[in-house]
Amino acid sequence: QEPGKAFTIVSPLAPMSWSAGLGMVNIGVGDSFLAVELYGQFFKHFWRDLSWMGRFHYLSGSGTASDNLGTAGSQNVDVSALGLSAGVSKLLLPYQIVSVRVEGDLGFSNANIKLSGGFDEETVLNKRMKDGIGLYARGGVAAVWRRDGIQPEAGLSFIRIHNSNSSALFIGVNAPL
Repeated sequence: QEPGKAFTIVSPLAPMSWSAGLGMVNIGVGDSFLAVELYGQFFKHFWRDLSWMGRFHYLSGSGTASDNLGTAGSQNVDVSALGLSAGVSKLLLPYQIVSVRVEGDLGFSNANIKLSGGFDEETVLNKRMKDGIGLYARGGVAAVWRRDGIQPEAGLSFIRIHNSNSSALFIGVNAPL
């Protein structure tokens, strides 16, 4: 008569859902170069536990970069990037209280770099990032607390922005549409 007392009831996967979050990214262009990332994602469930996904990201940060070839020395650098990507997401253990979402996406990111001292940004950043549009590739894993309504999540990801390799920790929420 009261199945909730004897069984754990988990909602089925929604045909469409969204996700938003905040991350701390260690951008691979300098020493202790941290950026804050804001993102939004849209998921369209298509088969079993797989979903197509679209992602919008914005990141901004500052730090110090060194010209390994000599003349510029250490320079303060401000980076902001805005972009779109698309990919595939899979939910592992989808009917457990805590599930794991694994995802990968590919797209572009438009970077804006401000460098002190009037030096060439490609030289100081060792061609790892430049002004303009470049590659954005990301792979991530997140633990998702499966419950009705808004579901909290936390995870980590590996991001390639232009030619820089970066790692990130993030927290966020997702919910069905």
